[in-house]
Amino acid sequence: MRRRIAAALLCAALCLSACGGDAINEGTGTDTIPDPGRDFAITAGQGLNLEARAWGTGSTYVVLAHMRPADMTSWFDFARLLADEGYTAIAFNFRGYGKSDGDQGELRVADDVRSVVNAAVADNATKIFVIGASMGGTGAVAAAASDLIAGTVTLSAPAVFEELDVARFSHLVVGPLLLIAADEDGEAANDALAIASGKPDAELLVLPGAQHGTNLFAEHGPEITARILDFLAAN
Repeated sequence: MRRRIAAALLCAALCLSACGGDAINEGTGTDTIPDPGRDFAITAGQGLNLEARAWGTGSTYVVLAHMRPADMTSWFDFARLLADEGYTAIAFNFRGYGKSDGDQGELRVADDVRSVVNAAVADNATKIFVIGASMGGTGAVAAAASDLIAGTVTLSAPAVFEELDVARFSHLVVGPLLLIAADEDGEAANDALAIASGKPDAELLVLPGAQHGTNLFAEHGPEITARILDFLAAN
């Protein structure tokens, strides 16, 4: 019952967010957000500091990677839900987004995801999952060729992003993989299928509609939430 109520509240919150468009990445503005989490220090390659927030105290960590042009705030509602479910959730800004160092023109989505995973390890996580939306999903798949990651979930992940072709090496993904996309969202469903083709045990969930990335929650919040929570619990 608690999970159904939480999923319904999450869906309502993300509906409001989707109606207003993607988050502006000029700054996170966490001082105006209810329960904005706590600072979580991350140092990426070349000594760049990535802005990140964390919720919860569970020993299982869930890293949340955002889509473009949104920033980490697009994951805040789901991060709070994960904390309520007993996980530690970490939402972060890719380099050049929000208050993260670096330039958006020099994105390294896989490197940044790996940096957050390493920070979770240093914070004594016993198990780590990664969930990524759009470009964050591509970065998550690329980073998942590591036994540090217990499982990976993507929402509308491109098979190719910034010359990073994850369909070519998705067979290297170590843990379970769940790919979610909408059937009218451009090539998103075909990209999910291309990524899954390299990993025969990958789970593929294709939903009706044209929503992309975290905006999928606005139309399919309860179903996606339940599917992700079941995935985390099973792995």
